[in-house]
Amino acid sequence: MRRQASNAGRALLAAVSLAAVATWSEAASAAQPDDGAVQIMPGRYHGNWRLVAADDPHDQALMRLSVLHGRGEASADADYAIFQPFCGLGPSGRVIGDEVCELDGLGGLFETAEATGRRLTLVFRPTADGLAHRLILRRRGDRLTGVYQAPDFARAVVAERVP
Repeated sequence: MRRQASNAGRALLAAVSLAAVATWSEAASAAQPDDGAVQIMPGRYHGNWRLVAADDPHDQALMRLSVLHGRGEASADADYAIFQPFCGLGPSGRVIGDEVCELDGLGGLFETAEATGRRLTLVFRPTADGLAHRLILRRRGDRLTGVYQAPDFARAVVAERVP
């Protein structure tokens, strides 16, 4: 009796395994690109980036950027996360990171993400006053370099890829 139950259990397990493989195969074939679909390769700004003030000797992260950019595309989709040192960013000097500021959340989507010529321009409104802030970046090797423009100052910034 025990041997019959064991054989029945093995048969059931084999049947379930075969059904799972068949279902997976159907799902995998259904996940293929549509006929005529064009694959867009990643553009020069595509990826995840860690933004710091170019002259900050302590290299404190101000923001994390995630940019979805296709090769040859004039626009991108991008979002950001703000870190505490962002509030200490001014026109120059060391970024301390313990200042208080009124942010409108700690992240979100960039309002505009344009990749024109050799420049990526990101517009967002991170502060409670709702004023526009801009990141204007250029690709330099494996890094993005440029300027962060707040309504009342500008500061050189650098972004490096993060895994």
